[in-house]
Amino acid sequence: MTKKTYLLYFILFWNLPNAFAQQKVIYQKGVEFSVRITIVDANNTRIVKNAEVSGNGTIYTFPDVNGSYIITAKIGDEIRVSHPDFETVYYRLTSSEDLKIVVEDYIKERYSYAKAKKVSNVSDFYLQHLDSAAFYKKKNIEKSLSFIEKALKNKENKKRNSATYKLLADVYLYWKQYDLAAYNYKLSHQIYKDQSTKIAAAKAQFLSNNYKDNEQTYQELLKEKLSTYESIEVFEGLADVFFRTKKMDASIANYQKALQVAKENLVTPKITDLNSKIANVFAAQGKTNKAE
Repeated sequence: MTKKTYLLYFILFWNLPNAFAQQKVIYQKGVEFSVRITIVDANNTRIVKNAEVSGNGTIYTFPDVNGSYIITAKIGDEIRVSHPDFETVYYRLTSSEDLKIVVEDYIKERYSYAKAKKVSNVSDFYLQHLDSAAFYKKKNIEKSLSFIEKALKNKENKKRNSATYKLLADVYLYWKQYDLAAYNYKLSHQIYKDQSTKIAAAKAQFLSNNYKDNEQTYQELLKEKLSTYESIEVFEGLADVFFRTKKMDASIANYQKALQVAKENLVTPKITDLNSKIANVFAAQGKTNKAE
């Protein structure tokens, strides 16, 4: 079962309350605003279970009471929308208008898949298992892992298997089992290529003090097509590795590359963080004047 994104378009004033809350469309760069993202099938039924919306390093996994995801963003930010049952969508904001994502044939394919499962007397509880695993992620690792095991029990498509192993890695990361987290992020990425998952693997490698593999992963990522925020993360992550391994000049160089991307795209929180990290490297080198 392969889900595909049929159409991505933005709409203004999705509903009446939003019309009063957001009367002026913003086109100016550097101004933060809230944008509402709604995911629906061809029948305009909202898809809210197991969807993940992210922008500028912040991940939104829970919709509001109306079934929409409201995120804080700026012009030029890249929004990423993923789900185990359809292709990941990337969209760069050009205004503050609301976004609506329509997934073609979602109901039809879900029905045909359920029908196929019914023939073999097996119900499709995959999304329920995944949802339960996510629910228990921070509450009970044993219960979370048991639902992940159930999700992996039946043969699923690559997108679903990748999503399951990514959630497994998320669970291990939360419980500070960094080696297992890194391993499962990499496995998820191998099954279904996704740069955000590979970046997550790199971060887990750093936390597990596996600096050799960590540097290699970041070097590989530099050759990939990355979003603005992902580019900042990769340069910063590589600089962190170099700092930890006492390669100070290389560390500064990569922090500065990350800082340049952050400044060009007005990613203000990262500008502050990166300037602080650069100062720390200079201080470690004894260059107190530059650190200041």
